[in-house]
Amino acid sequence: MWKLIEDKEQSTESKGATLLYFDEVLGLGLKDIIGKSLEVPADVQKLIEARDKARAEKDFETSDKLRAEIEEKGFDVMDSEEGTKVKAIRNL
Repeated sequence: MWKLIEDKEQSTESKGATLLYFDEVLGLGLKDIIGKSLEVPADVQKLIEARDKARAEKDFETSDKLRAEIEEKGFDVMDSEEGTKVKAIRNL
C-alpha cells in the first residue's frame, strides 16, 4: 500500500480506487473514515493556537516544544501558506 501511495506515476484516482479495493479485500475500514472531518480536541487546539502565536513572534524554540506536545497527543502539524493544518497520526 505504501509503495502505491508514494508512486508518482499513478494518478490520484487510480490510487484511490486501488486502496478502496484493498479495503474490501483486507477489511481495513478505510471507506468508513474517508471524508469524515477530524475533530481536534480543545486542549490540542489551544496548543496549536499557542504554537501559531509563537511562530508569529518568531519564537521557534517554543514553537518546536509545542509541536512536540501536539505530536505526543497524536496529531501532526503542517505549516502551509493557507495556515496550520493538523492531521491525526494515531488513535490514542
